[in-house]
Amino acid sequence: FGVVYTRSKAMDYAEGDSTTSVAVATYADRRTYDYGVAGYDRPNIFTFHFLYDVPKLSHVVRNKVLGAAFDGWQLSDITSFISGGPSTISMGTSPSVNFIGGGAPVRALVVGDPNGPKTFTQWYNVAAFAEPTPINPKNCTTSGCPAVTWLNIGDAPQMPIRLPGVNNWNMSLFKNFSLKERFRFQFRAEAYNTFNHTQYSSVNTTITFNAAGVNSNAQAGQMTAARDPRIMQLALRLTF
Repeated sequence: FGVVYTRSKAMDYAEGDSTTSVAVATYADRRTYDYGVAGYDRPNIFTFHFLYDVPKLSHVVRNKVLGAAFDGWQLSDITSFISGGPSTISMGTSPSVNFIGGGAPVRALVVGDPNGPKTFTQWYNVAAFAEPTPINPKNCTTSGCPAVTWLNIGDAPQMPIRLPGVNNWNMSLFKNFSLKERFRFQFRAEAYNTFNHTQYSSVNTTITFNAAGVNSNAQAGQMTAARDPRIMQLALRLTF
């Protein structure tokens, strides 16, 4: 029997910005805009495993037939509970909007709590994100345009939400037979995701703002994929 629990926090720069590859802001403080949770961060990881020798019935009932049928059983398990990984929110506009007059990355504004009801149709709170305000060209002069503010570039963290986590049980049942002194025969029944628990793995993280600044992507926040259902396998093993 073994139990492992780890709690940690991983941080890095510029990971997960969906606009450009490893984009680094040149118009804002890097530690404020580019520093955040790393993509591999998993705050909580809890696993336990065991191998259990089922007590022999022959120790209680002296019967060769019952002993052959009910002796030699083993049960094993590997169970994992793991926090979901962080994820970006990809912001788009339709029609296209130029927010600050250049190609620098722009994120959404956070106007509420992104943590949603965590349901199939709304894993995170889509309404917590709003469209930034583009710089008005009318306010630009020959001396330049107004200074870029958070209202223009958005203040969302690089990874503001977390995807679904792992809640998984993998179990095995073995039956051992002793044929001769040098030969052992084993029947194995193994099940991954034993309880066939639905475990969603990805979410639609694209928010598209229309001309009115309203999200037009009806699938935003919905689940898009799940991990494997229960998979079973049977095997025979000969040890000599």
